[in-house]
Amino acid sequence: MSNITISLLFTMLSICAYMSNISILLSSLTIASYTICTLITDEPFLYSYLPLIIIIYTMIPLLGRSLHSNISSLLKSSNLLKEEEEMLLKRLQMKKEELFAFAELLSENNPEEKTSSLLNIIGEQSKENLFTALAAYQKKGKSKLDTIRRIYPNLSPSELNICRLILQDKTVSQICELLHRSSGNITSQRANIRAKLGLKKSDNLKEALQERMRLYEEEEHRQEEFSAMR
Repeated sequence: MSNITISLLFTMLSICAYMSNISILLSSLTIASYTICTLITDEPFLYSYLPLIIIIYTMIPLLGRSLHSNISSLLKSSNLLKEEEEMLLKRLQMKKEELFAFAELLSENNPEEKTSSLLNIIGEQSKENLFTALAAYQKKGKSKLDTIRRIYPNLSPSELNICRLILQDKTVSQICELLHRSSGNITSQRANIRAKLGLKKSDNLKEALQERMRLYEEEEHRQEEFSAMR
């Protein structure tokens, strides 16, 4: 019996959530009717239940309105998420399945078979956009490395790579992870770089590299302007 009562109560709240104004009207009429009947009959039995009736039929529309407010808020959030999802897919020119496959490609070090399977999910246009972006990124990185090599021809390939990562604001731990080297190895090579650049102990390696890069780029820019004037 108690289960049926609880089930009925939840059903009533659900109805009240969608018909909040009607539930308020019906609750008011119920309380008014019961109060009038109690006053007319003057029955002690009815008087004893009057406070309970008032509390119950006041709480039901209030809870229903609260539930209605929560449901409306959830629906708004759901619609907003759908709109953002559609906008993201439109910007990326991808389908939902392609986006999930792309995210999985980025999040894990997948075996070759799984990588191939995930790439097959991504459409040809999306793959072309992805590969174009990667090629541009690699070209930019290679160009940066070539510039560093021209500025510091006496550095080894490994030291040049470390300089490139330092200029990208990578920490020692991040450089170790990217180059698969130990902390001691990276620290030793940083010391070699400092020695080859003739830096003092008080000099900041990253600031020194940035300053030389800036001077080199300014010189390149001046030469380009001079060539254009000729």
